[in-house]
Amino acid sequence: MNDGEEDDDQDPISSSLPMQPEKLFFNPTEFGKACKIVTRYSVTSVVQKIEAMPEEAKWFKTHPQFRHIFHMPKERNHMSQGLWMLLLYTAKTGKESECWFVVNGVPIRYSLREHALLCGLDCHEYPRKYKDLGCWSFVERQFGRKKAITVKDVEERLEAMETSEDKKKMAVLFFLSKVVKAGTKANGNIESFLLRVVNDLRLCKKFPWGDTRMIIASRRYSV
Repeated sequence: MNDGEEDDDQDPISSSLPMQPEKLFFNPTEFGKACKIVTRYSVTSVVQKIEAMPEEAKWFKTHPQFRHIFHMPKERNHMSQGLWMLLLYTAKTGKESECWFVVNGVPIRYSLREHALLCGLDCHEYPRKYKDLGCWSFVERQFGRKKAITVKDVEERLEAMETSEDKKKMAVLFFLSKVVKAGTKANGNIESFLLRVVNDLRLCKKFPWGDTRMIIASRRYSV
């Protein structure tokens, strides 16, 4: 190329664009389809119920990971159309630990780092043998059993209790099973780890609740 001359074969606009993915999960022919996004999380109703219990609410509002949830603006309805439009542009990358979207030709990454920034929860590695943490004493004392305890059981028991340390633990169990890991319906059984961990409220404050293993089974998408 001569000095002061541009290469006619070089397109300055196209050369500045980011690299495009080889393939998207959805074909353009599917972009017009309707989508129903269902979540089992009940953040607003759970927060309102706990805020009606001053002593229990105080614990949440000083919790290093949960307190921001009690200070967020209350939204009656969360619109999901924007999420669906983003999902349509999910790129196939072969990476299991992060998700990539391509919007207007710009790649956007969503990994554990972005998840931590958005949710405000601790997302560091789980403790070793974390499923063995805690114990059954609280659950056995309140329900007389270890298994077949549902979210509905917890909610009904919480509403009937007087202010106490056990009521605080019941509120934490209700919050964990309806907000942090809402993996079951009201009549579905709560997983054993949540039933055990609430026996130790100090552990509930330092546990990394933002890890994706807590939330991966809590959403369902259907087209």
